[in-house]
Amino acid sequence: MLEVGSGNGELLEILREAGWQTEGIDFDPAAVTIAHHRGLAVKLGTMESQQYASDTFDAVTSSHTIEHLHDPARFLRESHRILKSGGRLAIVTPNAHSLCHRFFKQSWHGLDPPRHLYVFGIPSLRRLATEAGFQNIRIRTTIRDADRLYAISQDIRLTNRHTWGSPRPLSVRIQGTIFEFLEYFLVALGRPTGEEIVVIAEK
Repeated sequence: MLEVGSGNGELLEILREAGWQTEGIDFDPAAVTIAHHRGLAVKLGTMESQQYASDTFDAVTSSHTIEHLHDPARFLRESHRILKSGGRLAIVTPNAHSLCHRFFKQSWHGLDPPRHLYVFGIPSLRRLATEAGFQNIRIRTTIRDADRLYAISQDIRLTNRHTWGSPRPLSVRIQGTIFEFLEYFLVALGRPTGEEIVVIAEK
């Protein structure tokens, strides 16, 4: 398994313990150093710069990385090329059509300018994955961290900034919990309004 945007290697370590042979790539030298200290095979740079042979991996995974890339379509094509036949791609990214985005609009934390170059909806991701050659594409949304994202977006709306680790007032925590329950029920009813998009696709 290859993880693109592997950070400090936390997920790779879990996957390795589960029996996977793992490899990672990240843009951050400090994160790569930490991963090396954990005994993980992580390279610095982009996936394209590694020049992997075709049909190398059983799985490619990427969580909250594709929105940072200058050419997401190229990333998906390269993922398809290096996967073995029947291999799977798994991607997680912020959902442009989330309930939180609709509520907070330009204050939604998922926009995160200038770090996020693209923010996707389900239709755009499905089209890009199809054009890259993937099949059996399954896409859904999740409510993971909806209460926290509510609080951060509320900070941005009120102060135009958010300080990581700052305490959340009780009133905001209660509002966030209510918001998360609302989002849960909408997603359970089949509405694609969760904070994250999850894509699973096959070569």
